Amino acid sequence: MLNIANVSFGYSTEILQDVNFSFKPGLLYFLLAKNGAGKSTLFQLISGDLKPDTGSIQLGGEIILHRQNPIYFEDMTVKENVESFLELLDTNVQYADLKAKYQLDEIENKVARKLSGGEKQRLYLAITGMSDDDIQLYDEADAALDAVSRKMYYTEVLQQNAANGKLVIAISHHVSEGLKYADRICFLSNKKLYEHDPITLPSELMDMNEDKIMEYLEKECEDI
Repeated sequence: MLNIANVSFGYSTEILQDVNFSFKPGLLYFLLAKNGAGKSTLFQLISGDLKPDTGSIQLGGEIILHRQNPIYFEDMTVKENVESFLELLDTNVQYADLKAKYQLDEIENKVARKLSGGEKQRLYLAITGMSDDDIQLYDEADAALDAVSRKMYYTEVLQQNAANGKLVIAISHHVSEGLKYADRICFLSNKKLYEHDPITLPSELMDMNEDKIMEYLEKECEDI
């Protein structure tokens, strides 16, 4: 469980104002908002990197924040990288499971800096997908992934972790894709958070561009 209670925060201007929201485990949330609205700031508040000006954030378990840029050790092999991150994260996930899931057997002895683009994406997916923390935040962690890898990221990382009882919240610029995979949409508008169930949204929304989707969701928020 993750509860945000009466939280306000700002820099030179206020970004969040008296926000109340409850995230539930076992669900995949996509956090959407227009650029500059404060998505990453909200993640930093949840992860503890920032402190709210007022209000409180209550966490029901361990939390991890996956940031945008892929991180791994360039001079280590794929296997050494994965095993190092498993140790650093102190997770119960096993290397053998990740090896099979992300098809690492043919590249496990390759040095990371010599990997092709697609191979690097498989390594990144393995590192990103190994978390078993109760609350998992993904801040545009799909930014460097191609369409095929993004689908695996949505289904094999985000959806699977949520299905395993974790609370998963993701930010992505691939808005129409996010609508297809999310259990809930968390929309940040006018310094508040609003919840949408994707099932209730019109199907044609999935084929619209990002600006049109944002306009629709923002108008829906005005009616709540």
